[in-house]
Amino acid sequence: MTIDFIVFLIADVLLSIFSVGARWFFRLGRRMRNIGIILLLLITLTVHSALIYFIATKLIFLTIVLLIAFYIYWFMFAPFYVDSDPAGAGMAEGFHVIICVGSGIAFGIVFYVLNLFLSPMALYIALGVGMLIGLYSIFATYHCYVAGAEFESDARWEKMTKEQYRKTLFRESMVKKGDPWEAKELDACPEEITHFDVYGRKKLKIKSFDSMPCLLLEASFIHASGEEKTIDAIFGCGILERIDNKAFEDEFIPKRIAMVWHNLFEGKTYRIDADLPKELSSYSDTVNKDRDDDLDFVIMPHGRVLMYHNRYNQIHNLMIDYPLQGVETNEYEERIEEYFAKNNINSDHYAKKELPTMETIDNYLKRFPYSVSFVYENERYKTQKSICNFFNGERILSGEQWVADIKPARIKDAFLRFQYEQSRYSCFLFFNEDEILSVFKEAFETGDAAGNGEFVIKAGRNRNDFSFTLKVAGKAYTLKKTEIRLYKNNADDRGKLVFKNYRGKRKNLLRGLGINL
Repeated sequence: MTIDFIVFLIADVLLSIFSVGARWFFRLGRRMRNIGIILLLLITLTVHSALIYFIATKLIFLTIVLLIAFYIYWFMFAPFYVDSDPAGAGMAEGFHVIICVGSGIAFGIVFYVLNLFLSPMALYIALGVGMLIGLYSIFATYHCYVAGAEFESDARWEKMTKEQYRKTLFRESMVKKGDPWEAKELDACPEEITHFDVYGRKKLKIKSFDSMPCLLLEASFIHASGEEKTIDAIFGCGILERIDNKAFEDEFIPKRIAMVWHNLFEGKTYRIDADLPKELSSYSDTVNKDRDDDLDFVIMPHGRVLMYHNRYNQIHNLMIDYPLQGVETNEYEERIEEYFAKNNINSDHYAKKELPTMETIDNYLKRFPYSVSFVYENERYKTQKSICNFFNGERILSGEQWVADIKPARIKDAFLRFQYEQSRYSCFLFFNEDEILSVFKEAFETGDAAGNGEFVIKAGRNRNDFSFTLKVAGKAYTLKKTEIRLYKNNADDRGKLVFKNYRGKRKNLLRGLGINL
């Protein structure tokens, strides 16, 4: 009896630990992995119930302890969603624990007392109730598993279906990835391409071009009030570092920047110490304190630094036409060597990669007097949303009409959502770089080019409804190499592929500048 009890108890404890571990470390996986995890939880629930039944028939006085532990375990096992600030979340979690523990104790005591007088019927009822609670927790947990949840540590996914999670990943990629369409395979038709968890916080970011490896040695921003925000030395690619502070919301644009960095691809060190133009203060006038507005400093090859203003939750991305130019310096060689040695960084690992020339960069940054318009074969079509990406790294979000008041660079790709009667469609358009370069050069750099141009995107429900034309000075230039993918949205806003005009993966990739924002 003692040996059986000990073996049974050890198995129960181990299974309980494994199940909790699975809950914390599981990620979205293959179907068989999902089945395996659910089997583990079901086995755990079965062993829990069997142990209680075993003890209730042999050592009834211990049943109260097992019943309480059983109910508390499965009450706590179900995912708990907290949507509040840190203090509120802490209070909510505390109350959740109190309720779960209190409920577990109450259930355990009630069924233990009933079992003393109504055994075995009360025991069966207690186990039945416990099984229902456990099955519900397993169901809710599985719901989170297939949604990719990380539970309490990332509870925003807790109530999402798998498809909703895919949509959210798409939206997240839209605002975080340099080429937002790389996330298209996750979900073609997001319900709304918007950022989530918006707190109106402003950020100053230092990034690197196209994930170019850089060692940021020094960086500081000085504001009009004299307050200085400093970034310590950091090595990385993409987003090197950010300053995220509500304290300078009212003076979002800094007055002066000082920055030193080492470009590992070039093997050169650059320094900038300059006042920023007074004209930048006008960008502060467009800042909405209820939204995220970021100011990005993007380190380019050859010591160039570009500035971008991310508006409206980082979807509306505008380049500030005031490039900064760093000066090459050799004053930091010893410090660089010490940093590499201390952090075990082998600079030889980063081979001298071929980078775009300054001429290429300037060419990709060039603006043209044109606008983008969306047309259809009849009035029953209506544009709901469009997002256009451009060669210079800008991103323009528009609704029914093109609302940009700037001269854009060459168009790179576009997302278009439109409605036809009661049906909604989403399409992705990827323009061919060589064709765009050739067409824009012919249209705008000829001697008779004058006035504003118009880039007309004609769309519809069928393959033959699409056409792309640049109109300048009475001439029309048709693009024939654009890659198209069209989806029809159902009532849940999930997309079904209608057609695509290319095989396999898309070939139209921006090669030259490739600004990664």
